Amino acid sequence: MLSERLRPRVVAEWQATQPLVRSLAPWRSGVRPARSAPGLVRSLTNHRAPHARASIALLGLGSALFARYRPRYLQGLNRSRAGSRTRSAATRVAESVETLATAEIGWKSLAHVYCMNLDHRKERWDFMQRQFLQLKMPVERFSAVNGRELDVPELAMNGVIAMEALPRYYLPDEQKLFGTDLTAGAIGCALSHMLIWRDIVRRCAEDGIDPRAPFLVIED
Repeated sequence: MLSERLRPRVVAEWQATQPLVRSLAPWRSGVRPARSAPGLVRSLTNHRAPHARASIALLGLGSALFARYRPRYLQGLNRSRAGSRTRSAATRVAESVETLATAEIGWKSLAHVYCMNLDHRKERWDFMQRQFLQLKMPVERFSAVNGRELDVPELAMNGVIAMEALPRYYLPDEQKLFGTDLTAGAIGCALSHMLIWRDIVRRCAEDGIDPRAPFLVIED
């Protein structure tokens, strides 16, 4: 049997845990309602298994302690989470600054950067400029060759493109093999690259740039 000294404490702790028990009611579906404090005391008093009485008493005391100190624990947990979020935001900002600084230094390893852009596609150049600004990349816009304005037969006569490619060049686009048959856009793109290669050779010859130095060519 419970001692007279322990019985009032068990009753008080049981009553203190009732708000917590009621808050957990949705999770207790299918479980019999909790006994009242007097009924619990009678059960503890009349129960014949000492270890069972001790287990139930400890459960009541543990529930009471949880109900008493849970708000204090949650406050500490919330402060910890807020600190983690603050540190995470500060870490992200620091990493972004470090990335930009590293990028700005990294571009200096390139001898020169070109970006090919057709003269009538100003909106694409505006878009690319915004990307370069974020990357802090120094870029020279290179006026690309518009393949639709070329005289393709004359290019073939001058040996710029193969004569054997002309028959399939005049096929409708839906009958051409992508990446194999010539198109106006592909010819213009290839000639733009060739002109950039020539400019790179000139820079190396006139400006004393190491021919092994890396150059970057970007298409918009």
